[in-house]
Amino acid sequence: MKFITGWLGMQDLDTLSTLIYSYLPQSFVEFLSFEIFSNSVFKWGIAFSVFFLLLSSRKIFVRFVLQPIKTKVESTQTVLDDKLYKLLEHPLQLLIAIFAYYIAATLLSNAQIQEILNNITRTAISLLVFWTIYRSVDIYADILQNKAEKHKEGIGAAITSLLIKIFKVTLIVIAFLSVAQQWGFNAMAIFASFGILGAGIALSSQDTIKHFWGSIVLFGDRPFKIGDWITVGSVDGVVEEIGIRSTKIRTFEKSIIAVPNGNLATSNILNWSVRPKRRIKMKLGISYSSTTKQMQDILNDIRSYLKNNEDIHQEQILVYFSEFAESSLNILVYCFTKDPNWEPWLKVREEVYLELMKIVENNGSSIAFPSQSVYIEKMPDMQNL
Repeated sequence: MKFITGWLGMQDLDTLSTLIYSYLPQSFVEFLSFEIFSNSVFKWGIAFSVFFLLLSSRKIFVRFVLQPIKTKVESTQTVLDDKLYKLLEHPLQLLIAIFAYYIAATLLSNAQIQEILNNITRTAISLLVFWTIYRSVDIYADILQNKAEKHKEGIGAAITSLLIKIFKVTLIVIAFLSVAQQWGFNAMAIFASFGILGAGIALSSQDTIKHFWGSIVLFGDRPFKIGDWITVGSVDGVVEEIGIRSTKIRTFEKSIIAVPNGNLATSNILNWSVRPKRRIKMKLGISYSSTTKQMQDILNDIRSYLKNNEDIHQEQILVYFSEFAESSLNILVYCFTKDPNWEPWLKVREEVYLELMKIVENNGSSIAFPSQSVYIEKMPDMQNL
């Protein structure tokens, strides 16, 4: 290395070795002059000495550079800076080792050996870069996984996990091809071989690929999440698990149905859980014996009750005398509960039904039931029978 020999006041290591040989016994000079791979034992000794000397500087770097940074990072409340420190801590120390190796390698003069050592250096740097990127992916994956779990996006967590794995495998393949290229192998030929292998795998697993892309579509559209009540075709139930290939739905009979994601992506999905409110729609049948005033009072009382009910959404309340049915005077009652969940909706609907019965009874009328009236215009003469 020029700057090392220059610092010593010598032109090169040969000059340095000549100076040292002049002070040593002849037998020892012969030993130091013995060549191994076209480099004397003296040069090998200098190279190893420089390598271990520079390698020992790693402790100084850790103590005076990394340790203060670590102390500062640990004092903060955020987790991200701790992960970044752990990400860079070991690669920086390995970089010092690679630098020490590179400096020591330049002290050797054999061209063939030098080329091998340079290839090792480039390989080490490439692997260090890919290793750092590989580890950094985990930090990003943790952020996405936490976000998906927080919002109960099971498919998001599954897709994220799969994409991270695919990216890591791709990164490993690229690193392998890069190292192969550095050592003189034809990287394009190797890549083509991977392509042929991938095409064969794709042809043999078309259904799996279909369902995987279905998962991608569901992840992009997000039509439902874990815990949602959905209806897809004849399947009706609560989403319990969203996987890469299929989504598991627990029906109200407590059985589990696994629906392939490829089918879900091309089906109409009815998500009941995303409703901000839930509808109550009914026809209240009043007896034909009711008077006009009774009907008006019943209508006004029902409207007043619904408008003052805290569980009923006030955006749309419809109460109208709708039709003269066969056995009843029908009143349309149309409104929404504020809570869209099933059990609270059932409770509010029950309270509304009971209150409507009271309103009808308090106004002197009654709920109609299916019936038929037979009218006889003239009774036959019993004596003529």
